[in-house]
Amino acid sequence: MRSKWTKIEDNSDSGSTCDWDDSDSESWFDDHSVASGYTFADYEDRPWVLALRHTEQIEEMPKGVPVEIIPGKLYIGDSNCVLEEYKEQLHEQKITAVLNMAGNKGTPADPTKLACEWKEKIKDKSFLYKAIEADDTKTYPLLENHWTEAKNFLDEAIFTENRACLVHCVAGQNRSGLIVCAFYMLYKRISVLEAVESVRSRRGTEVLKNQGFQRQLVQLAKAEKCLGPKPIPPLNSSHTGS
Repeated sequence: MRSKWTKIEDNSDSGSTCDWDDSDSESWFDDHSVASGYTFADYEDRPWVLALRHTEQIEEMPKGVPVEIIPGKLYIGDSNCVLEEYKEQLHEQKITAVLNMAGNKGTPADPTKLACEWKEKIKDKSFLYKAIEADDTKTYPLLENHWTEAKNFLDEAIFTENRACLVHCVAGQNRSGLIVCAFYMLYKRISVLEAVESVRSRRGTEVLKNQGFQRQLVQLAKAEKCLGPKPIPPLNSSHTGS
């Protein structure tokens, strides 16, 4: 019987070679066209995507506390971070810019729930704020739809205006996780696996658990030459996970 990790030939139209056979595991690659612009017919990115599978949560992620990713520049957190009762944390960390990746009305990250102080400071531009209405689903093309807009805001806030910037969504896991991992990866010019591991080590293992978002980050890493060495699957691994 062929081993789970035996190298096999892929008989898809691309004619490329698959790195290992995980056909008997969960159906990560059943939908090769995960989102518009991100296709996996050639399976070339599979090793990195599989390596990004998140591990189960070890401890609860902090609520209402911005977690530092790039010292004095980039933070990640949940929607509580910008509420009235948690605003002192932003003061303490000197955060004066916020990128909300879940700015849909009627949600916990609804921009109208922003602390009154920040609403006033947005008017005189002493506080920068941007809300992007992104969805947290496996098939949502977040990078295709919003990466340029999000990165431009972060570049302006962090580098042009020298501000500390918080990126949040609802739980501070997927939408904000994808943007923060992507920005951190390109800022440090490190591999995609290093970037995600670093963000997870600070914010929590639940960061970037959305499988479609994991694939999108790998595609960005590939385009930006940040894939890094091909990960080697562990022996006797069951590869369980969400």
